Amino acid sequence: MMPNFEDLIHFEVSIGHYGNKMDLNYKPLVSSTQYSPVIHDGNIYHYVPWYNIKPVVAVTSNWEDVSFRMNCLNLLHFTRDRLKANLDTLKSTRNPKDPALLCQWEKLLRELVEDCKRPLPCMTDQPKATNLDRKRWQLRSLLLQELAQKAKQAMPRDMVATAEDWLYRLNAVLPEVGAAHTGLELGAGRAGPDVLPPWQPQMGLPDVMIWLVAKEQRVAYAQVPAHSVLFSRAGALHSGRLCGKIQTLLLQYPEGEGQKDVLPAHLRVCMWLGNVTDSKDLQLLCQGDMAVYAETYENQAKYKDQWGQQGLYRCPNFSDVMGNKTLPMTEFQPPLGWHWQDSWTVEPQRRLLLDTDINKSQVLEEVYENQGRDIRGAWGPAAIPNTDVNGQPTEARENVKCPQGWHFKKDWVVELNHAVDSKGWEYGVGIPPSGLPQVWSPVEKTYHSCRRRRWARVRFRNRGELSREQETVSFLQLGPAEGEEDGWEYDAFGSKFHLHPQPRSRFRRRCWRRRLVPDKDKGVAPVFLLEGSLAMDLKHRAGKEEESKPWPWGLDRQFRDPQRQDARPPNMPFIYCTFNKPHYYQLFCYIYQARNLVSNQILTFQGPFIRVVFLNHSQCTQTLRSSAGPTWAQTLIFQHLLLYENPQDTKESPPLVVLELWQRDSWGKESLWGRSMWPPVVWLDLQDRILPPMRWHPLMKELGKEEGEILASCELILQTEILAWGLRNMKKASSPQLLVEFGEESLRTEPIRDFQTNPNFPESESVLVLIVLMPTEEAYALPLVVKVVDNWAFGQQTVTGQANIDFLQPYFCDPWAQDYVHPKLPRLSGKKHQDDEYEHEVDWWSKLFWATDEHKSLKYKYKDYHTLKVYDCELEAVPAFQGLQDFCQTFKLYQEQPKLDSPVVGEFKGLFRVYPFPENPDAPKPPLQFLAWPEREDFPQPCLVRVYVVRAINLQPQDYNGLCDPYVILKLGKTELGSRDMYQPNTLDPIFGTMFELTCNIPLEKDLEIQLYDFDLFSPDDKIGTTVIDLENRLLSGFGAHCGLSKSYCQSGPFRWRDQMPPSYLLERYAKRKGLPPPLFSPEEDAVFYNGKKFKLQSFEPKPPTVHGLGPKKERLALHLLHTQGLVPEHVETRTLYSDSQPGIDQQRTPNREIQIPKGT
Repeated sequence: MMPNFEDLIHFEVSIGHYGNKMDLNYKPLVSSTQYSPVIHDGNIYHYVPWYNIKPVVAVTSNWEDVSFRMNCLNLLHFTRDRLKANLDTLKSTRNPKDPALLCQWEKLLRELVEDCKRPLPCMTDQPKATNLDRKRWQLRSLLLQELAQKAKQAMPRDMVATAEDWLYRLNAVLPEVGAAHTGLELGAGRAGPDVLPPWQPQMGLPDVMIWLVAKEQRVAYAQVPAHSVLFSRAGALHSGRLCGKIQTLLLQYPEGEGQKDVLPAHLRVCMWLGNVTDSKDLQLLCQGDMAVYAETYENQAKYKDQWGQQGLYRCPNFSDVMGNKTLPMTEFQPPLGWHWQDSWTVEPQRRLLLDTDINKSQVLEEVYENQGRDIRGAWGPAAIPNTDVNGQPTEARENVKCPQGWHFKKDWVVELNHAVDSKGWEYGVGIPPSGLPQVWSPVEKTYHSCRRRRWARVRFRNRGELSREQETVSFLQLGPAEGEEDGWEYDAFGSKFHLHPQPRSRFRRRCWRRRLVPDKDKGVAPVFLLEGSLAMDLKHRAGKEEESKPWPWGLDRQFRDPQRQDARPPNMPFIYCTFNKPHYYQLFCYIYQARNLVSNQILTFQGPFIRVVFLNHSQCTQTLRSSAGPTWAQTLIFQHLLLYENPQDTKESPPLVVLELWQRDSWGKESLWGRSMWPPVVWLDLQDRILPPMRWHPLMKELGKEEGEILASCELILQTEILAWGLRNMKKASSPQLLVEFGEESLRTEPIRDFQTNPNFPESESVLVLIVLMPTEEAYALPLVVKVVDNWAFGQQTVTGQANIDFLQPYFCDPWAQDYVHPKLPRLSGKKHQDDEYEHEVDWWSKLFWATDEHKSLKYKYKDYHTLKVYDCELEAVPAFQGLQDFCQTFKLYQEQPKLDSPVVGEFKGLFRVYPFPENPDAPKPPLQFLAWPEREDFPQPCLVRVYVVRAINLQPQDYNGLCDPYVILKLGKTELGSRDMYQPNTLDPIFGTMFELTCNIPLEKDLEIQLYDFDLFSPDDKIGTTVIDLENRLLSGFGAHCGLSKSYCQSGPFRWRDQMPPSYLLERYAKRKGLPPPLFSPEEDAVFYNGKKFKLQSFEPKPPTVHGLGPKKERLALHLLHTQGLVPEHVETRTLYSDSQPGIDQQRTPNREIQIPKGT
């Protein structure tokens, strides 16, 4: 997965200065691969054609022996990595009731105890260990003992937080590296970057650097911590986790360089770092046929239609691959301890003949016929009569033969389906130096000097005719190439080399190789004995080598550059590992849908499609129409995948699948939106194969957002209803409307014309119905996106806020269920409330004291009739009351996708219902949920609000004496109550005992702010904290939160009934909301038939009450029944105060009580 490098590239491996071919102070090493071209993969990317012949590099270096330190470090890394893997699995279990959660927790504890009990290598008897090493060993050993003890005692509570704390403590003792006298071997194939090591006081070994080099410039790199690939004689746990294992590296550009959104390369590598004496039985060297070759290139030019040395000018007859330096065969000498195995042989470069159509069932072939005007103005064949779309020479269409395993159904035809004349010609004016037109026109003009037309035909694959081995031969083009001349490859005017001569080829070359073998076994891997090998007399070489002049025909762009100088000796050998037996794989990539693509835009995602890249293959899904949540539901199959590595290694560390989301605009221009990478699930035995569960994968922006896989078998049709109630706290809105997007479907309301006086949506437009396809499993469902679009003058529209509802499961319902209750709007009363004008010995504060068991000296024999409930939290936090959002939920609106500390720009109040919709059009349709609404003339609703502020608890000190002087301020809309003169001096637990009464219009003034300030005599008063109460939620909630139910129904006295409606009316209204018949009271009013049962007053009041002022039996019985329905009782709640300077962090708690009483008209 590489961009198109015009020049030959190679890879260089170094550790410190060793292997750095630019540093001439160190001996030359076999530290870089041979130069190679990049090959097009048939889509948009390129790759290096190594296939079954892998380059190998060997770097020898000398370092202080600190293996004792590295063994300890790798053992800790093993413990940390296993804990992190178990923690990630724990986090992926989203359902807290999933039985697998407890099993995974037990596995995490068991393995952590096992790892922590494994002793670290002792440093006390290590002669090379420093005092810092010994102290660190003691610290780490104590930490492991402590973690083992805690893991044994851990309970299944706060599992993720507990494991994250353990992981954090392990990471805190990890930053350390080191090494020994080492050898490094790299076996490369095709590559997320490893974690870079932090700064350390005992850096014993630098990181391994892998550089991609083009034009003798380092273009991109991967940095691998040395300890992660270090071998240890103590065993696998003391070795690096990547030592001798195949891994995938993602190369990256140096900072500030490279193309945006383009990865320079993926590199599939196997690395080993260790003492050279441990390399004799290195398994890496036994996986294929390891060979060392000397290489030189024979060059020829075409002069007077004859190939030979004439015409090369000052180019060497035998040179290195870049053509820069003379390398005749006679000047190669075997190094000390090595000898030639055989004579020089030609190495055909057949890897350039890759069948890029291996995963395609049909291929469109095209040839452009070109003509030019002669001096008489007549059209005739051009100098290059047949080209591709870019003007490069190709075979004439009559000479294009069908490859093995393919067939044609129709012959060549002229393409007329684009801007051409009736015969398919398009015309232009040739522009030097290429002679090709920049613009083509379908209309012929007298000044046009060129014309061309496109011939096309479709080639189809013969399925089932080739065996697996034959398909491999076809894939690698290993069969005899017709017309090939002894391994020559041809170059035409600076283009890349081809294995067949082109009409304009003027240069050719071929590679000669001679194999080297060691004289005898020296007890180490032979590849580490090539340091400074093949050295020749530098003076002799300097006398024969000359700086060449620029080549004719522009060949220097591809083949050589006189300004480039390779510091590496040109006759250094190359090491290759040949794998003769490939392993065959298929890749199934299930692409389902994408989500969260468009944030603050009205336009949906344009022309989305997915491009999947794996190894040197890539495929694309279909291109969809514009959508906010495109759904492909498509499977991409890669049929012919060859890997030359151990299948078990592939299973443990498979190559990464790269998924890219692209969009194509109306002009056909493609742009990358985001990229996601993850390893596929590998099945070596098909009998064990199961369909892997789909997951949402993040698409990184600059690399994007989120991506899913196909789940076509578990899909059904659902209908979604949206109740759009209104918008709140949108300060800059003028005439907003709601835009609802779900996948490819979208709906919008009419704008709110008079938003400043009534922010609710028009009644006729408040219910939206979407019929969509949705997966049954919540994890695969798209989010419901709600956007607020503001309308300005001249038709201008802007997105001013949006909310994403990611989980729709809470809104699923079954409209056909017998016990299902449709959402209903609570009725508002117009009865005027009357206060009691007489004073009494007890009052509301007495109720509070009885409930909190304070002021025990206050005696009242009827206090059991008048107690209230005290909550130690906000009323919204009581689980039984559903956050007081049973009718309307509040969704915070953000300017863009919500992130940490994203500012809230407003609120949307609404509700959703999701239920199955029949596929059969003749089946009965489920009833709609949000249609039976009363008239909305009551909104905005004038209300009277009473707030009882009792006291504050545990305030934060604000003054130097460790205390504060708090006072209360209430804000509701533009109304502000409270006085700084009423402060409570020198206390952290003030008792206010104050009742505030305010009026407001809901929903215009819905947020009641209770603020506490610290009184200061000279400096400005400090704000201690604030709590906000949504009065609209309390008014509309079906739990009766606007005025809690009293314990008894009194018609007079200090505890007189304060609600506007009597209990019997409240019970009848509640029954209607629940879809129940109205309650039927007996003539004596001491019994009632409700919800299919008969209730008697005597069951609630065994003895007749003696309290003065109690209401009639009917109302008392109704009140008793209301208390059994889970409604909000008369209460005092404790609310947390939050500081503006520390949002989200509680400062203290304040008990208070509030009552809303809608005013009569």
